Amino acid sequence: MARRAAAGVLVVLVCLLAPFAVAGLWTKQRLLSTDGWAALSGSLADDDEVRRTLGAEISVVVLDAVDAQGRVRRRAEPLVRAAADRALATDAFEAVWVDANRGLHARMIAALEADEGSQVRLDLRPVLALVLDAVEEPLAPVLTLPGDVPELSAPPSPEEAGAVIEAALGRPFADDRATVVVIRDDRIATARTVYRQVDRSAILLAAVTVLLAAAAVALGRDRWKTAAAIGLGSALTLALGWIASLGVGSVVGSFLGEGVGRSVAEASARVAADDLGARYVVTATVLGLAGLACAIVAAVRGRSFAGVAHASAA
Repeated sequence: MARRAAAGVLVVLVCLLAPFAVAGLWTKQRLLSTDGWAALSGSLADDDEVRRTLGAEISVVVLDAVDAQGRVRRRAEPLVRAAADRALATDAFEAVWVDANRGLHARMIAALEADEGSQVRLDLRPVLALVLDAVEEPLAPVLTLPGDVPELSAPPSPEEAGAVIEAALGRPFADDRATVVVIRDDRIATARTVYRQVDRSAILLAAVTVLLAAAAVALGRDRWKTAAAIGLGSALTLALGWIASLGVGSVVGSFLGEGVGRSVAEASARVAADDLGARYVVTATVLGLAGLACAIVAAVRGRSFAGVAHASAA
């Protein structure tokens, strides 16, 4: 009786831990790994919502940078937006976007591993340079840029982009006008605590969850039924985890700074939440099907044993 109760407790623990184990592994693989972050960034570059949002943000930066006002701004706005959409549909944009996010990831991990540090920013100057290059000619009938945009033969680095922007504007350009505050000063301590906990415990939590599942099956009176309960119960809690992942975007939003790029980062957070949600759905489906298969085997075995017992009694 005690053994059966212990198995039941372990099944409940496994089902409760499963969503956290999946989220921890996803975070370590996708957010804390440079390659995983770069892969996720590449998928963001292909997302229509992210590109639309970024195009709108960069268009405003361009119009502000060239000091477009009143009627001129109203005429220039659709031209700039169309140029932004063209620039963001190119391979050059994907290259600078992934490079910018790789640089961001390196700075973010360094800040999170340090005992103190300042806000972490995503540098969008290379994207702004691409848009200026695309808009220079179509904008000419409405508004001539103060300077000439140097020809871009390759996706620019942040430093090269800064030089392109200043050449186009004919004056210095403040870097913070084209950067996104990804982690604010007042939230970096919280982010550092979360990072360290996830980094240390993600793999351990997954391993403990698997070991508890194995222990539950070993202690269960009917191992097939115990395995079925683990599979089906975990599928249910993972489905609840998927529902909870829909709110990741709003949580990430609390760490973001105001100004240019905030809506881009929020859109990116929603895409990342969808990626986490997809992980939940796939894992829940696999475990649910495995649990169902175990339940079927348990039912078949139960009928077989009942039939043998009935025949023996006869």
